Amino acid sequence: MNTMIETLHFRVSELSEAALPALQHFFEDNPDYFISVNGAGPASDEAQREYETLPPPELMTGKRWFMGVYDAEGELVGVLIVASDLGAERVWHIALMMLATRLQGQSLGYELYKGLEQWALSEGALWLRLGVAERNQRGLRFWERCGFRRLRSRADVLEGQLVYVMLKPLAEAGEEEYLQLVPRDKPDTAI
Repeated sequence: MNTMIETLHFRVSELSEAALPALQHFFEDNPDYFISVNGAGPASDEAQREYETLPPPELMTGKRWFMGVYDAEGELVGVLIVASDLGAERVWHIALMMLATRLQGQSLGYELYKGLEQWALSEGALWLRLGVAERNQRGLRFWERCGFRRLRSRADVLEGQLVYVMLKPLAEAGEEEYLQLVPRDKPDTAI
């Protein structure tokens, strides 16, 4: 396995389709994220859906990574889905960052995020963006503690709830420059 990110407690590597049964098992053992976002546990084919879901073709110009997070014993304890150059060059999108429930509340999510941020920056990212479902208040607080700021909300992404579009500029990059490159994320945009 090719390690993409390494932190004190985690090794992050790309997942192949062969790993989907293990990922499905992980999702079923850790349903809290799905319950908070969708009001129900993961679907019986959740891993396959996550693996196959791609950003809209009109926005995707870079690469998409589908990665497993492993602990020191080699156990799958999380998943990361990240896309580069989404909507504009050097804009990276975190589609999913999920850790096992038993590892939450111990600063390990922050450790994983910092590893992801450092890796993205070393690969040329200037901005990290993501969407957080309105019902996922724990996730919203986590991302705000990581330095992300809400840009706008969208009602057309998840049925029945708002999704907050959030951004964190990296290095010398700024929010205004980002909004010039990605006008769809401006607070007053109808998209």
